[in-house]
Amino acid sequence: MSNPLITLERVTRIYRTSEKVFLPGLGDLFDRARDLNHARDTLSAKKLLGAYRDLKENLEDKKQALHKMGNMADRAKFLKELIYTEDEFAVTALLNVSLVINQGEFTSIAGPSGSGKSTLLNIIATLEEPSFGSVQFLDQDLTHLKEDERAEFRLRNLGFVFQAYNLIPVLSAFENIEYALILKGIPSNVRRKRTEEVLKYVGLEDCTHRRPNKLSGGQQQRVAIARALAVEPKLILADEITANLDSKTAISILTLMEQINKEKGTTFIFSSHDPLVLSRARRVIYLRDGEILKEELKTEEVLSK
Repeated sequence: MSNPLITLERVTRIYRTSEKVFLPGLGDLFDRARDLNHARDTLSAKKLLGAYRDLKENLEDKKQALHKMGNMADRAKFLKELIYTEDEFAVTALLNVSLVINQGEFTSIAGPSGSGKSTLLNIIATLEEPSFGSVQFLDQDLTHLKEDERAEFRLRNLGFVFQAYNLIPVLSAFENIEYALILKGIPSNVRRKRTEEVLKYVGLEDCTHRRPNKLSGGQQQRVAIARALAVEPKLILADEITANLDSKTAISILTLMEQINKEKGTTFIFSSHDPLVLSRARRVIYLRDGEILKEELKTEEVLSK
């Protein structure tokens, strides 16, 4: 029987900003027309400027239609293909995403840049709040927590592994791990024992006193994994963790994470477009333009090939 850890229902995330941005292709049209005019090719320049004005008028019509929409779901769907060119624009990073992550999963969120992978990971991590929809972790509703409640939730339940490792440069490997336990209020004798245990578990018992600049990229990532593991999280979120690693090191890191998943039952969610990560994940959720395109659930037979 499946035990849901995270449940997302119709989650949408809309970003708004005051930057001035062109609809893709609009700025290129204008620049090309200006260049042609400078080259005295006035006929071609006028044609391009005509196309530029048509696109701008089309945008104005879309903006007027948007303002008449009262339903938030309709607005989100509309905004999916619209970028304002004036003082404000909006981009829908996620649109009506519903999914369940069960305890013990080893899952990757996949998709090209701009597909919504990082936004989805951030919402699960309570680093961002959905524009609408709901997020539940076990029996706790995460949707509208206050900032201090979010911080407490992350401290008690989550571990993070980042592409850039995010180790504190002035602390040793041991101290980087221990610091996470200090934040959690773990007594000193328990901190030391647990830190030694996780360093040994990730194969770095001989690097205890080295600072990050004395460690290889793979070793730094192992320290980051040990730090995440030390707080005994229910879920570890890993964002593009193989991006800065060679293939041999990446394989060893993923093997270590599989071992943690199987031996300790820790749930892993990756955000990645690395084929190596996707080949090792037991479930892959593919995103495109902020929506779930498809899912792939692998059997042990497929994974062993």
